[in-house]
Amino acid sequence: MTIYHDLKDKRVLVTGAARGIGRAQVQAFLQQGAKVTGLDLQRHDLNNDHYRFVQIDLRKTAELVDFLDRSEFDIVCNTAGILDDFKNIEETSYSDFANLLKVNLDAMFVVTKQLVQKQQPLVFVNMSSYAGLFASGGGISYTTSKHAINGLTKETAFEYGRFGVRANAIAPCLVKTEMAQADFETGLNVKLAQETVFNRYAEPEEIADLTLFLASDSSKYITGQVINIDGGYSLGKSIEL
Repeated sequence: MTIYHDLKDKRVLVTGAARGIGRAQVQAFLQQGAKVTGLDLQRHDLNNDHYRFVQIDLRKTAELVDFLDRSEFDIVCNTAGILDDFKNIEETSYSDFANLLKVNLDAMFVVTKQLVQKQQPLVFVNMSSYAGLFASGGGISYTTSKHAINGLTKETAFEYGRFGVRANAIAPCLVKTEMAQADFETGLNVKLAQETVFNRYAEPEEIADLTLFLASDSSKYITGQVINIDGGYSLGKSIEL
Protein backbone atom coordinates (compact mmCIF):
# COMPACT_ATOMS: atom_id res chain seq x y z
CA MET A 1 0.00 0.00 0.00
CA THR A 2 1.25 3.46 -0.90
CA ILE A 3 1.90 5.71 2.10
CA TYR A 4 0.58 9.25 1.74
CA HIS A 5 2.33 11.16 4.51
CA ASP A 6 0.02 14.16 4.12
CA LEU A 7 -2.95 12.04 5.26
CA LYS A 8 -1.52 11.51 8.75
CA ASP A 9 -3.75 13.13 11.40
CA LYS A 10 -6.29 14.25 8.79
CA ARG A 11 -9.88 14.26 10.06
CA VAL A 12 -11.85 11.91 7.83
CA LEU A 13 -15.59 11.23 7.61
CA VAL A 14 -16.85 8.03 5.96
CA THR A 15 -20.57 7.34 5.49
CA GLY A 16 -21.65 3.74 5.02
CA ALA A 17 -18.70 2.74 7.18
CA ALA A 18 -19.93 -0.58 8.55
CA ARG A 19 -19.28 -2.79 5.55
CA GLY A 20 -18.02 -3.14 2.00
CA ILE A 21 -16.22 -0.22 0.39
CA GLY A 22 -16.92 2.10 3.32
CA ARG A 23 -15.31 -0.27 5.80
CA ALA A 24 -12.30 -0.70 3.50
CA GLN A 25 -11.97 3.08 3.28
CA VAL A 26 -12.05 3.39 7.07
CA GLN A 27 -9.29 0.82 7.46
CA ALA A 28 -7.20 2.36 4.68
CA PHE A 29 -7.28 5.82 6.24
CA LEU A 30 -6.47 4.41 9.68
CA GLN A 31 -3.42 2.71 8.18
CA GLN A 32 -2.34 6.14 6.94
CA GLY A 33 -2.53 7.54 10.46
CA ALA A 34 -5.72 9.54 9.89
CA LYS A 35 -8.41 10.17 12.50
CA VAL A 36 -11.60 8.62 11.16
CA THR A 37 -15.28 9.01 11.99
CA GLY A 38 -17.64 6.42 10.51
CA LEU A 39 -21.39 6.82 10.08
CA ASP A 40 -23.78 3.95 9.51
CA LEU A 41 -27.19 2.69 10.56
CA GLN A 42 -25.71 -0.77 11.07
CA ARG A 43 -23.54 -0.97 14.16
CA HIS A 44 -20.05 -2.42 13.86
CA ASP A 45 -16.93 -2.75 15.97
CA LEU A 46 -13.43 -1.64 15.06
CA ASN A 47 -10.80 -1.51 17.78
CA ASN A 48 -8.69 1.54 17.01
CA ASP A 49 -8.06 4.62 19.14
CA HIS A 50 -8.19 6.83 16.04
CA TYR A 51 -11.66 5.59 15.04
CA ARG A 52 -15.02 6.88 16.22
CA PHE A 53 -18.26 5.25 15.12
CA VAL A 54 -21.57 7.12 15.14
CA GLN A 55 -24.74 5.13 14.58
CA ILE A 56 -27.13 7.29 12.59
CA ASP A 57 -29.94 7.00 10.06
CA LEU A 58 -28.79 9.20 7.18
CA ARG A 59 -32.42 9.68 6.14
CA LYS A 60 -33.04 11.71 9.32
CA THR A 61 -31.84 15.08 8.11
CA ALA A 62 -32.17 16.95 11.41
CA GLU A 63 -29.96 14.44 13.24
CA LEU A 64 -27.41 14.49 10.43
CA VAL A 65 -27.29 18.29 10.35
CA ASP A 66 -26.85 18.43 14.12
CA PHE A 67 -23.92 16.01 13.93
CA LEU A 68 -22.27 17.94 11.10
CA ASP A 69 -22.68 21.29 12.83
CA ARG A 70 -20.68 19.91 15.76
CA SER A 71 -17.93 18.38 13.61
CA GLU A 72 -14.85 19.41 11.63
CA PHE A 73 -13.38 17.36 8.78
CA ASP A 74 -10.62 17.61 6.20
CA ILE A 75 -11.76 14.71 4.02
CA VAL A 76 -15.27 13.38 3.39
CA CYS A 77 -16.09 10.04 1.78
CA ASN A 78 -19.78 9.97 0.85
CA THR A 79 -19.99 6.21 0.40
CA ALA A 80 -23.35 5.12 1.86
CA GLY A 81 -25.78 3.63 -0.64
CA ILE A 82 -28.46 1.01 -1.19
CA LEU A 83 -29.61 -0.97 -4.23
CA ASP A 84 -32.98 -1.19 -5.97
CA ASP A 85 -33.02 -4.86 -7.11
CA PHE A 86 -32.81 -3.69 -10.74
CA LYS A 87 -36.48 -2.66 -10.71
CA ASN A 88 -37.61 -0.74 -13.77
CA ILE A 89 -39.80 2.36 -13.56
CA GLU A 90 -43.08 0.43 -13.73
CA GLU A 91 -42.01 -1.85 -10.89
CA THR A 92 -40.85 1.04 -8.69
CA SER A 93 -43.28 2.75 -6.33
CA TYR A 94 -43.03 6.43 -5.49
CA SER A 95 -42.01 5.56 -1.93
CA ASP A 96 -39.33 3.10 -3.09
CA PHE A 97 -37.85 5.76 -5.37
CA ALA A 98 -37.92 8.42 -2.66
CA ASN A 99 -36.42 6.14 -0.02
CA LEU A 100 -33.45 5.19 -2.19
CA LEU A 101 -32.77 8.81 -3.08
CA LYS A 102 -32.83 9.76 0.60
CA VAL A 103 -29.94 7.39 1.29
CA ASN A 104 -27.94 7.61 -1.94
CA LEU A 105 -28.37 11.27 -2.85
CA ASP A 106 -30.15 13.38 -0.24
CA ALA A 107 -27.73 12.44 2.55
CA MET A 108 -24.79 13.33 0.31
CA PHE A 109 -26.43 16.67 -0.46
CA VAL A 110 -26.92 17.39 3.24
CA VAL A 111 -23.33 16.44 4.15
CA THR A 112 -21.94 18.54 1.31
CA LYS A 113 -24.15 21.56 1.99
CA GLN A 114 -23.40 21.69 5.70
CA LEU A 115 -19.65 21.38 5.27
CA VAL A 116 -19.00 23.65 2.27
CA GLN A 117 -20.81 26.50 4.04
CA LYS A 118 -17.75 26.78 6.27
CA GLN A 119 -15.81 27.89 3.16
CA GLN A 120 -12.60 26.14 4.09
CA PRO A 121 -10.36 23.59 2.30
CA LEU A 122 -12.03 20.21 2.08
CA VAL A 123 -11.78 17.09 -0.05
CA PHE A 124 -14.85 15.10 -1.11
CA VAL A 125 -14.62 11.58 -2.51
CA ASN A 126 -18.16 10.62 -3.54
CA MET A 127 -19.25 7.11 -4.44
CA SER A 128 -20.82 6.95 -7.87
CA SER A 129 -21.04 3.76 -9.92
CA TYR A 130 -20.89 2.20 -13.35
CA ALA A 131 -24.63 2.92 -13.16
CA GLY A 132 -23.76 6.61 -12.96
CA LEU A 133 -22.11 6.44 -16.37
CA PHE A 134 -24.23 3.92 -18.27
CA ALA A 135 -27.73 2.46 -18.30
CA SER A 136 -28.25 -1.16 -17.18
CA GLY A 137 -25.92 -0.89 -14.17
CA GLY A 138 -28.94 -0.82 -11.87
CA GLY A 139 -32.67 -0.18 -11.87
CA ILE A 140 -34.34 3.19 -12.40
CA SER A 141 -33.84 4.46 -8.83
CA TYR A 142 -30.21 3.43 -8.41
CA THR A 143 -29.18 4.61 -11.87
CA THR A 144 -30.90 7.96 -11.36
CA SER A 145 -29.21 8.47 -7.99
CA LYS A 146 -25.73 7.70 -9.30
CA HIS A 147 -26.07 9.99 -12.33
CA ALA A 148 -27.20 12.74 -9.95
CA ILE A 149 -24.17 12.15 -7.72
CA ASN A 150 -21.93 12.91 -10.68
CA GLY A 151 -23.67 16.24 -11.16
CA LEU A 152 -23.48 17.09 -7.48
CA THR A 153 -19.77 16.28 -7.50
CA LYS A 154 -18.98 18.43 -10.53
CA GLU A 155 -21.03 21.40 -9.36
CA THR A 156 -19.48 21.27 -5.90
CA ALA A 157 -16.01 21.30 -7.47
CA PHE A 158 -16.97 24.20 -9.74
CA GLU A 159 -18.63 26.38 -7.12
CA TYR A 160 -16.27 25.88 -4.19
CA GLY A 161 -12.85 25.35 -5.75
CA ARG A 162 -11.97 28.95 -4.89
CA PHE A 163 -12.21 28.02 -1.21
CA GLY A 164 -9.82 25.10 -1.59
CA VAL A 165 -12.55 22.48 -1.96
CA ARG A 166 -11.91 19.51 -4.24
CA ALA A 167 -14.62 17.03 -5.18
CA ASN A 168 -14.28 13.85 -7.23
CA ALA A 169 -16.35 10.71 -7.61
CA ILE A 170 -15.40 7.07 -7.99
CA ALA A 171 -17.48 4.88 -10.31
CA PRO A 172 -16.90 1.20 -9.47
CA CYS A 173 -18.60 -1.61 -11.34
CA LEU A 174 -18.24 -5.13 -9.95
CA VAL A 175 -16.96 -5.12 -6.38
CA LYS A 176 -16.81 -8.10 -4.04
CA THR A 177 -18.93 -6.74 -1.19
CA GLU A 178 -21.99 -7.76 0.79
CA MET A 179 -24.13 -5.77 -1.66
CA ALA A 180 -22.98 -8.11 -4.44
CA GLN A 181 -23.59 -11.27 -2.40
CA ALA A 182 -26.60 -12.26 -4.49
CA ASP A 183 -24.36 -12.45 -7.57
CA PHE A 184 -22.22 -15.09 -5.87
CA GLU A 185 -25.18 -17.03 -4.48
CA THR A 186 -26.72 -17.43 -7.94
CA GLY A 187 -23.48 -17.90 -9.86
CA LEU A 188 -24.06 -14.70 -11.82
CA ASN A 189 -20.65 -13.50 -10.65
CA VAL A 190 -18.90 -15.94 -12.99
CA LYS A 191 -20.63 -14.55 -16.07
CA LEU A 192 -20.22 -10.93 -15.03
CA ALA A 193 -16.55 -11.34 -14.13
CA GLN A 194 -15.89 -12.68 -17.62
CA GLU A 195 -17.01 -9.31 -18.99
CA THR A 196 -13.97 -7.66 -17.37
CA VAL A 197 -10.53 -8.01 -18.91
CA PHE A 198 -9.21 -9.38 -15.59
CA ASN A 199 -11.96 -12.00 -15.19
CA ARG A 200 -12.74 -11.01 -11.61
CA TYR A 201 -14.55 -8.60 -9.32
CA ALA A 202 -12.66 -5.74 -7.70
CA GLU A 203 -11.77 -6.03 -4.03
CA PRO A 204 -13.09 -3.25 -1.74
CA GLU A 205 -9.49 -2.44 -0.86
CA GLU A 206 -8.80 -1.52 -4.49
CA ILE A 207 -11.53 1.12 -4.34
CA ALA A 208 -10.10 2.31 -1.03
CA ASP A 209 -6.65 2.65 -2.63
CA LEU A 210 -8.08 5.01 -5.25
CA THR A 211 -9.86 6.89 -2.47
CA LEU A 212 -6.56 7.52 -0.70
CA PHE A 213 -5.01 8.92 -3.87
CA LEU A 214 -7.95 11.25 -4.49
CA ALA A 215 -7.92 12.40 -0.86
CA SER A 216 -4.18 13.07 -0.83
CA ASP A 217 -2.07 15.94 -2.11
CA SER A 218 -0.92 13.63 -4.92
CA SER A 219 -4.18 14.55 -6.68
CA LYS A 220 -4.29 18.21 -5.65
CA TYR A 221 -4.91 19.38 -9.25
CA ILE A 222 -7.69 16.86 -9.89
CA THR A 223 -11.26 17.99 -9.23
CA GLY A 224 -14.74 17.56 -10.67
CA GLN A 225 -13.90 14.16 -12.15
CA VAL A 226 -15.80 10.87 -12.18
CA ILE A 227 -13.21 8.12 -12.26
CA ASN A 228 -14.29 4.80 -13.72
CA ILE A 229 -12.78 1.75 -12.01
CA ASP A 230 -14.37 -1.26 -13.70
CA GLY A 231 -11.58 -3.63 -14.74
CA GLY A 232 -12.30 -2.91 -18.38
CA TYR A 233 -15.98 -3.89 -18.13
CA SER A 234 -17.04 -0.88 -20.21
CA LEU A 235 -14.43 -1.37 -22.95
CA GLY A 236 -16.64 -3.71 -24.96
CA LYS A 237 -18.27 -7.12 -25.02
CA SER A 238 -16.77 -10.28 -26.43
CA ILE A 239 -18.40 -11.63 -29.58
CA GLU A 240 -18.01 -15.26 -30.55
CA LEU A 241 -17.67 -15.62 -34.33
